[in-house]
Amino acid sequence: MIQVTHQNDAINIELTRDRADILISREIGVAVSNVMETGSNKTIYLDFKRVEYIDSSFIGVLIQIHRDSLKKQNKVIFKNVNDNIRSLFELTKLSSIFHLD
Repeated sequence: MIQVTHQNDAINIELTRDRADILISREIGVAVSNVMETGSNKTIYLDFKRVEYIDSSFIGVLIQIHRDSLKKQNKVIFKNVNDNIRSLFELTKLSSIFHLD
């Protein structure tokens, strides 16, 4: 459901399903947590290229990832976010805390 690749201090986590829901929430949370445990000052890219839908459980995980990244001094960037999901982040004001590429 996700694919993780490493390059120096940058980590790319690609969501490989079109739905980011409760089924993938735990997996993405664990993957990002494992990356953050290896140290600080990393850049973590969450690639939404294939994602067309996100649910509230996934949004909750994204908020937790954001909080954890602040504690560990890591940067999390969402890339390839489609217009509908971007609009959702803007409507909920989450675009003010998330880094959207």
